[in-house]
Formats: sequence, C-alpha cells, structure tokens
Amino acid sequence: MKKALLSLLFLLGISFTWAACDDDDDNYSPSSEVVSAFKAKFPGAEKVEWKKKNVYQVADFTQNGVETEAWFDATGNLILTEIDVAYSQVPVAAREWIAASEYAGWEIDDVDKVVREGMATVYVVELESGKNEVDVYFSETGEWIKTVVDSDNKDDKYLPDKIPAAIQTYLTDNYPTAVILDYEKDKNYYEVDILDGTVHKEITFDLLLEWLSTHYDVNPLLLPQVVKDALAQSQWADWRIDDAEFWQESGKKDYYELELEKGSIEKDIRIDIDGNILNGI
Repeated sequence: MKKALLSLLFLLGISFTWAACDDDDDNYSPSSEVVSAFKAKFPGAEKVEWKKKNVYQVADFTQNGVETEAWFDATGNLILTEIDVAYSQVPVAAREWIAASEYAGWEIDDVDKVVREGMATVYVVELESGKNEVDVYFSETGEWIKTVVDSDNKDDKYLPDKIPAAIQTYLTDNYPTAVILDYEKDKNYYEVDILDGTVHKEITFDLLLEWLSTHYDVNPLLLPQVVKDALAQSQWADWRIDDAEFWQESGKKDYYELELEKGSIEKDIRIDIDGNILNGI
C-alpha cells in the first residue's frame, strides 16, 4: 500500500512539473492594460482567444476575416503582429525570386506578414519538400532578406531581439532615415539588415559592437566608369558581369565585388574605388 501511494505521489509530481514547465497557458486572462491596448489597436477583432507565452500576452483573433496573432508585453506594448496571408498577396518580386530559386518546386506551407516593433514589415514564406523546411524572408518590395532552415517551428521565431544601444546609435548616425529589416546575433558577430531608401544593406559588427562592414547589391550597368575601365583592361574583359556588390570594410579601401561568367565558368573579382584590381577569387 505504501509503495502504491509513493508511486502515485511520484507520478503526480511529474505531472505537476510538466504543467509548470509549459509556457503556453490556453486559459489565460490578460491584464486590463493589455486588453485596453488590444482594443485600441484592433477595434474590429473577432473570435479573440488569449494565451500566455513566456512573458508575453498573446491574442489569436480574426480581423476582417483574416487570422491574426498579436503579442503584447506586460505593460500593453504591441511587440509583434503575425498575419496569415495568401501567397498571391506576397510581392511579385518575391514570388519571382522563389520561382527562379532552388525552391521553385517546393510546396508552399504557409505565408505570414510580420509586423515588429521598430522594424520594417516583412513577408515570410514557409516552404517544404519532404522533411525539409525553410522560411524565406522578403521585404515589402519583394527583395530577398534571408533564408532560414526551419527545424523547430517555434511560436516566438518572429520576436524581435533587442538591438544593443551602440549598434542603434551607429544606425541612427549613419542611416537616419533607414528602417531595420532584420537583426541577429551570431556567435562571432552581429548582423543588421536595413532598408536605406530603396536599397537593402547588410551591416556587421564584431562582438565588441564595433562596425566591421557594410555591403549591398548594385546594378552592373551603374558601376563607376573607373571600375568598368579596369575590367575592360583586364584578362576578364570579355566576361559577363552576372552580379555586383559594393563593399565597405573597416580598415580597407571601399571596393566592388563582381561575379563574372564566361560560358559555364564563374569567377569573382574585386576592384577598388580607384580602379585597382585587388584579386581574383
């Protein structure tokens, strides 16, 4: 009898532990501050259901018939809005990118329009092929931002990370009108994607928050004449420019990286802003 009682208490303890570790609370009543903020942001919301996810109070609802999820912090600040959209609502340029990519034959599993505090709106297209899944991020104009292998389908994968103050100050000082498309911390560096006017730029910082590099695509037809002349006088004069990027790196002279093609052969070369060919890669 005593062993049976101990076994029962042990099982109950496990059940309690599992319940306590569950971050999602499906029977959650949000705070009055959050309710007020929600009603102000989404006055036409219907079929509202609330959950607690980690430190966030999350509303699942429909807005004009569209499934939407809104994440609020404890004080009622709207941090993230995730909106289900049809693939036809994804920018044309993004759909063309997918059609021309290695994912052209993959199945479209889901499409989200993601609005995050302090960041530009992005579209995320979830694609799958067998057991393989990827999330492809695009700007509102349809420009590719990044592709992420989707291995865990976390609910909070769209939550914006807090950008360190030093990086935010750099962006404000150097790109005052730009909006942030994406931000992530790697084990070796920080990377920020911004939209500076109509140009998507990638900026990296080291772990001490010092600027490392900025680069972005440029139209090969709009390369400076000094770069075109350097190429025309080189051994690659008859090669076609497939792609071009402008690079700024700490401690180096600015340069252009050109992806060249000749038949089935490809080669990358770098030419600095004075027309010096730095190397063939």
